[in-house]
Amino acid sequence: MEAPTIIYDSSCAFCSGSIEWVSKRDPQHYFQYVASKSALVIDWMRSRGINPELADKTVILVIPKEGWYVRSEALHMICKKLQPRPWWSFVFILFPYPILDLGYRTIAYFRSSIRFSSR
Repeated sequence: MEAPTIIYDSSCAFCSGSIEWVSKRDPQHYFQYVASKSALVIDWMRSRGINPELADKTVILVIPKEGWYVRSEALHMICKKLQPRPWWSFVFILFPYPILDLGYRTIAYFRSSIRFSSR
């Protein structure tokens, strides 16, 4: 992965809708998007000792030469690049990542029943 890459679960309608929403707000095409089941992702994760099943449960942002981020920290890093920046991105300043991750995990648990509109 040579550019900042968002790894997501492409079999999840909510996740795919979220990626569509992000791509509409990424006019500079800063991000690449890769499905969690792709060979590239599986190889990348295994080469770093990361269980590839993690990618099916959370969003992962990989920024070359910097590192990788999961859950709310990944969302925060993604939001910083979006135009316009989402109105709700202030929550990343108000709450620490462990608290935000509780909310993230709750939404992730119910994601299959969530309908997403990319407006």
